[in-house]
Amino acid sequence: MYHNIVEQEIPNAPDWITIALLEQQLAYLQKKKYTFITPHLLLTPHLLPKKPILITFDDGYENVYKLAFPILKEYNINFSLFLIANFLSDETITKFNTWDAEKRPKAAHLSKKMIIEMLNSKLLTIGSHSFSHQTFHQLTEKEINDELMLSKKQLESFFLIPITYFSYPGGYVGNKKNTFNLLKKHQYTLAFGGQKDVVENSKWLIKFNIKRINITNESNFTNQKAKLRFEVIIHPLLNKLSTFNKLNFLIHFLLPFYK
Repeated sequence: MYHNIVEQEIPNAPDWITIALLEQQLAYLQKKKYTFITPHLLLTPHLLPKKPILITFDDGYENVYKLAFPILKEYNINFSLFLIANFLSDETITKFNTWDAEKRPKAAHLSKKMIIEMLNSKLLTIGSHSFSHQTFHQLTEKEINDELMLSKKQLESFFLIPITYFSYPGGYVGNKKNTFNLLKKHQYTLAFGGQKDVVENSKWLIKFNIKRINITNESNFTNQKAKLRFEVIIHPLLNKLSTFNKLNFLIHFLLPFYK
């Protein structure tokens, strides 16, 4: 899980990582022969390649296009971008991260034109990161419903493609039962959260709360622990499980589809 990409580190924004570090990490993953997947493969985990990894960006900052996209194209890497529907720039108005004004420096959001260009590369998958970036633990059920509905409707009208993936603002799910039901109601198929350390077990494949590694400028390769954060290998884990535990894993993953 990446956020903004910057040329130099910004002290009060540790998860706005430098372009140099991003390129270093992508080159490392390619060297280690990871397969950069698209989100839909998580709906059929038994079809995942041997070493899958999903690259995601939250918030929709302009620098994803200006700094990250040229490198992603050079390496031919699939990536996913979760957009705040009410914070897309256009030809006349540039929108900034006013939703984050007290915590972070001012930063521009992507324009529709930039997103369309990235979509045309066939490397990009887009999803919703809500309508206004309000965190769900602070909202009523009706407000969460509106965030899911309005963001999906607006993004689909802008880009003329189905929006079926969601990323929780701040990683907050709120009341899981209510939120999961609302996601199903609005025909989302996957929802992504966040966590600060490695994805350590198979439970990350709960389809409406998929865990991710939050990348910061401290996620460098100066020590072995940092490198291990990138060794997120699912199939070796499954191969070590007994038949009984494999069955438990599949039930754990599939149950949210039918609840």
